[in-house]
Amino acid sequence: MIRRMLWVGILCAAGCAAPGREAAQAHHLTELVRDAEGSPGDAASAGERGRRLMQRAQDVTSQGGPLALTDCFVLALAHAEGLRRRGERMLQTDLLRQRTIAGVLPQVIAHGQLTRDSDEVSFGGRSFTPQQRGEHWITVQQTLWDGGLFPALDLAEQTLRIEALQLREERDRLLFAVAGAFYDIHGLTADAQAWEAAAARSAEQLRITAAGLRAGEAQDQDLLAARAGQAEVEARHRQADLELERARARLARLTGLPVIPADLQDGYEVQGSPDELPKLVDRALSERLDLALARAEIERAQAERRVVRMESLPKLKLEHNQWTGKKGGFQEDLDWTLGLKLDWTLFDSGGQRADLARARSVIRERRLQLQAQERDAKLEVEDAVLAFRSFESSAW
Repeated sequence: MIRRMLWVGILCAAGCAAPGREAAQAHHLTELVRDAEGSPGDAASAGERGRRLMQRAQDVTSQGGPLALTDCFVLALAHAEGLRRRGERMLQTDLLRQRTIAGVLPQVIAHGQLTRDSDEVSFGGRSFTPQQRGEHWITVQQTLWDGGLFPALDLAEQTLRIEALQLREERDRLLFAVAGAFYDIHGLTADAQAWEAAAARSAEQLRITAAGLRAGEAQDQDLLAARAGQAEVEARHRQADLELERARARLARLTGLPVIPADLQDGYEVQGSPDELPKLVDRALSERLDLALARAEIERAQAERRVVRMESLPKLKLEHNQWTGKKGGFQEDLDWTLGLKLDWTLFDSGGQRADLARARSVIRERRLQLQAQERDAKLEVEDAVLAFRSFESSAW
């Protein structure tokens, strides 16, 4: 059971498949994983993938019969609220990127103002009502140059990439949890059956010992030992049944099923040789999401540093105002202005230098963290290779 769980874990992480029916199941799983990811840049395509995934989940629920591991993956992906929340975060990050782009696109702003003078106006010995003045104008703005635009877009892209990697990481944790619960049920079912048979043997042994005691062929301590053995076996049997129920409840919670069928179909049979194992592990290591996330965090920190460096660069805008004013009831003005607006930070008291030094420190910290994670990953690979090579030769 342990060997099979480890192999399925590498299949899920590295995308390796065995020939035959298992290859078809692995290909089916790959399609399911793609449906679960989605893309914030293509809402229609993401929605179609989501509907396809939900349809597969409905088909699995209505089919009846034995439940395969791929079916459990379908149900878990379809009912994973955490993945949907991650998808919404990806959408929000993508909208922030679009907002950054919109900041340099043309803007048209309409203004209006109505004022009334509190003093009366005297003219030719006559007094007039308080003067009223209305104004309205339209402003058109276009950014001609903004040095921080491209670093800001790069930062948004790196943030979106990190959100996508975190979505994949949460998806993989879900798949591993489903596989673990699935094979726990397989192993615990065999254990429960074994302890049931042991309980039957201990009951028979107790009956034989009691008969021997009555015939004078056994002693009291033999009967006590037989009863103690039966009690221990029954306790182990109840414990195995309890652990089996817990595993079933865990798989039901992950898949959203009210009851897990008694028959679970295990269709994965992976074959290989010890020479192929390091290649499989290396491939899984090259696709480890924790290392990919660490590298993406470094790139995001570098993008943040570029944003800080560009804050002092000039920003140039073109602004046009079309202005119309009406004074009282007998005077109207029409005017327009066209100008260039330049913002340039010529002096900074040290805030930008502090922000830049902080950004550089963050980059160094994340590089050190990546080095530590790579060392840990290499140790895990060595442990995995040793663990697989320690299996009995009959497993190959």
